[in-house]
Amino acid sequence: MSTCLKCGLPIEGQAETGRPKSYCSVGCRRSAEHEVRRINSLLQKLETDLSNALLGRVWADQVPKIEAEISRQETRLRILLDTDEFEK
Repeated sequence: MSTCLKCGLPIEGQAETGRPKSYCSVGCRRSAEHEVRRINSLLQKLETDLSNALLGRVWADQVPKIEAEISRQETRLRILLDTDEFEK
């Protein structure tokens, strides 16, 4: 039995044919869609901050922290998008 990509609960009622479910409910799927949008927005801001820091404009001492946060957010995004659910 697989688990929901959003909440981690077991997914009930998996069909034997077709694409396997990635979320346990419509609520979790919608919540994941919202989280994807938030992460994309945050990544845009972080990448702008990183660009400014690398150009020496501001926050040059923050580069490692910004890079670590970008990596963390990209990892979460990959987990949420490890499915074709968003192509519907």
